[in-house]
Amino acid sequence: MATKSFPFNEEFASIYLEEKIGNLEVLLSNDEFAASEERAVCEATLDKLKRLRELKVKLEVHEQDIKMKYLIAMRERNVYLEKLKMIEGFCFNEGQDDEFNLIQKVRALFEPTNTNPGQNI
Repeated sequence: MATKSFPFNEEFASIYLEEKIGNLEVLLSNDEFAASEERAVCEATLDKLKRLRELKVKLEVHEQDIKMKYLIAMRERNVYLEKLKMIEGFCFNEGQDDEFNLIQKVRALFEPTNTNPGQNI
């Protein structure tokens, strides 16, 4: 028997999780259900769903942190790639004055105070 594929939708999953938690909380607050044999199973399920919700929140925070670190690394990579392209341009420029001038330009690119590529040129 083939099972039907269900596309993952994060918003739907969050709504579904909250709905199930709410339903179980309402069920467990019912006095008639208090004596039921299924109560322990529902309580255990509710605890698992609440832990799942907590893990989801932690995962979202971690995901945002990773995205921020990725963007910072890509920005730094782009800065150094731009500097490398400038060095390449200096080296292949036919009108270059002399080697000393080239060395000064390259060193200027890597000064610690240089935050924007090309500002010291």
